[in-house]
Amino acid sequence: MVSSVEQLEMEQFYRTLKNDVLSAIEQAEDGGISEDKFTEMAISFLTDAGETENATSAPNIKENIKGQVLHKVNGYAIAENYENLDLFITIYNGSEEPSKILKDDVATAISRCTRFLKNAINGYMDEVEESSPIYQLALTLKNKYTELLKVNMFILTDGIAVSDAPEPTEFPSQNIAINYHLCDLTFFYRLNASKIKRIPIEIDFETHFGGVIPCICVPTHNDYYESYLAVISGTALAAIYQRYGSRLLEQNVRSFLQFTGKINKGISKTLKDEPHMFFAFNNGIAATAHQVAIVQSPNVGTAIKSIMDLQIVNGGQTTASLFYTQKKDKSDLSKVFVQMKLSVIKNPNQVEDIIPQISKYSNTQNKVTDSDLSSNGKFHIEIEKLSRNIWASKHGQRSQTRWFFERARGQYKDALTREFTAKKKELFLKQNPKHQMFTKEEMAKYVNCWDKMPYFVVRGSQKNYAEFMKNLKKNEKPNSIFLEDMIAKGILFKEAEKIYGVKQNAIGDMRFSTVPYTIAWLNHATNGKIDLFKIWKNQEISENIRGILRDLMQKIEMHIKKTSQGS
Repeated sequence: MVSSVEQLEMEQFYRTLKNDVLSAIEQAEDGGISEDKFTEMAISFLTDAGETENATSAPNIKENIKGQVLHKVNGYAIAENYENLDLFITIYNGSEEPSKILKDDVATAISRCTRFLKNAINGYMDEVEESSPIYQLALTLKNKYTELLKVNMFILTDGIAVSDAPEPTEFPSQNIAINYHLCDLTFFYRLNASKIKRIPIEIDFETHFGGVIPCICVPTHNDYYESYLAVISGTALAAIYQRYGSRLLEQNVRSFLQFTGKINKGISKTLKDEPHMFFAFNNGIAATAHQVAIVQSPNVGTAIKSIMDLQIVNGGQTTASLFYTQKKDKSDLSKVFVQMKLSVIKNPNQVEDIIPQISKYSNTQNKVTDSDLSSNGKFHIEIEKLSRNIWASKHGQRSQTRWFFERARGQYKDALTREFTAKKKELFLKQNPKHQMFTKEEMAKYVNCWDKMPYFVVRGSQKNYAEFMKNLKKNEKPNSIFLEDMIAKGILFKEAEKIYGVKQNAIGDMRFSTVPYTIAWLNHATNGKIDLFKIWKNQEISENIRGILRDLMQKIEMHIKKTSQGS
């Protein structure tokens, strides 16, 4: 139910969103289509919220001779191991007021997107030109679809949905789980309004996951948290991971490490050969929540009926391994049970302090280093201070600006909100242009590209950021030279992206790989002699470097496609 205040705020959010779409079209060198710009913004919201990673806008519509739509897709993101695929399909109206999105509208969008997936698996690449944004995905799905285990289908819309997303299903004739995510105006508004920048997970075990979870209430008697020891079935935990995926692990300090470590191989072996021993062999999971509903069940006694804002802070490998082993090896999880230590944090303001400590001290499966927990450490705090005090002047301009480091999500917006008058807001935006706001993930991308590690950059922002933190020296304190050089690397990266181009004006369709490898190769070929201080001082790159970048990217893209086709 939407309150009257929320309704007014949502209408204002809609107007702002619509204006942002129009502004993006005006600023784009090739203009653009409203639906595509909205898709890009929606994907950006989802990326910031951790719902997807490395997603790209790639609109594609196939019609028959009568003009009827046979399939449609607006974007995608695929995991490097080809096991997970995010598909985006957009319903964009752009009307004066938010429109209603009916159940039939959602069903039509899902049907079109599903047909795209089917056509891609069956060889749609043969009908698409190599320069098409969707070609690489079509090629990958044709060659690697047997490795695909899960598809997240996101329905993106600027309207207000009158029904919920369908329940998860299986792709016909394939062992592929499909989850549906309906992201409408209400979803994006609440995501934008939320200080934590994500939608909390609410899990009703009794309704959706096979029944209540038996538990013991631990008498902790403190003002910080309540504790419960519970036992959850492997079937339920795998089903929860299938539906919510990495959203369960947003507070986890590590991404799922796949089946490369000894622990994960042991998990997989136990599930296949001795499932009845899993409870004895496995350490279980540690989780946190905002609220729990406790009931007295006639069958199991004290039990957890539902959990609000469930987060697995330790045991991500166990959780994901259950799902992947079940899908890959058809393992029977009916005899598998997992112990769960659940901490319900009483004060939401203490979440950021308590959860990292729970993750650090409860972890016994793989070592968690201090760098895993350092996003709020001294290094980032110092970068934040420097970014607020160092001014830059673009060549030929008298006004000075700052590069605003957003150490925590939402800082830029909060800083703008604190400027109460229109005049002060205008001054803030002039001094801190939005295109000069950068995050810790972007900083990691610029630095690792320059340090000749593009292979980490293309693996995604989370994995690349983890590598960046790992390479920082203990107690390293950045200075003004570090910041200025890092910004120069960022300018070089952003300019390379512009030169690469978009759509029909683009060099190709692999910007996410070609740009990082080009920057790294340029630094390698010049022995690090590119003048970063000059780029910082002028706040731009020279025409000579522009020409070199264009030529390099054409050759590097051609080389990547020739030697790494479909990967």
